[in-house]
Amino acid sequence: MIKLQFKDQKTRIGDDTVRLVGEVVQLLIVEAAARSCNQALLAGSSVVEMEHVERVLPKLVRANQVLL
Repeated sequence: MIKLQFKDQKTRIGDDTVRLVGEVVQLLIVEAAARSCNQALLAGSSVVEMEHVERVLPKLVRANQVLL
């Protein structure tokens, strides 16, 4: 995904960068899951449905745009 943004095809990504991006993605997934769970509870549901995830994603993306 990151490579698609490079203008020069010779650009390389270091191992540390790959690990760091992986950690950030993992944290975003955990945060999305936690927020979706909270959204489900607020809606009176004990099951997280796609609609709960869809409700939290816009705020999560906006809150983390600096990382994207």
